[in-house]
Amino acid sequence: MITFNMKRKLTGTPAAAPPQTIVVQAGETDKSKETFLGLNPFETTVLKYVVGGVVVVGGVLLLTGKVSGWIDGKQLENHLEKSSQVGSPDYYARELEDAFNVTAWYGNTDREKVETILLAIPSQDVWAKVQAAYVKAYNKPLLTEMREELGDFFGMMFSFQDAMNIINKKPAK
Repeated sequence: MITFNMKRKLTGTPAAAPPQTIVVQAGETDKSKETFLGLNPFETTVLKYVVGGVVVVGGVLLLTGKVSGWIDGKQLENHLEKSSQVGSPDYYARELEDAFNVTAWYGNTDREKVETILLAIPSQDVWAKVQAAYVKAYNKPLLTEMREELGDFFGMMFSFQDAMNIINKKPAK
């Protein structure tokens, strides 16, 4: 331990101040210059803002993810409610998706069911609503999905071109 004796001269006072003793242990530093993780004040400030920004961005992403998940859940719930009404565009969209996702030894798509559904759609106006309902429910265009699922087989199998022929023969309204 090192001891320093300091005398301070006070002006304007009748008596001199008593000497002060300051005790400094080896390895100690001035408390006013202490830093976080050995960083200088500028680096500490930058670190605070970076950590704060990460927390804010993470919170926003978490909240928007929760909100969008809630919205998607409500949309799906609404779609399922509408799709239970036989003859509605949502009903036809759900039935087509079900026909595309059949698992069988001969493939993923029940082509006869797709043909039956397309024949049941009354008009091209309803067909346009079915396409909109399909995109809203499944986030993919119906015609693209039909082309991928049915392909361009000509002959004995029901193909994408056959499906388009059925739709194009329907009345406008």
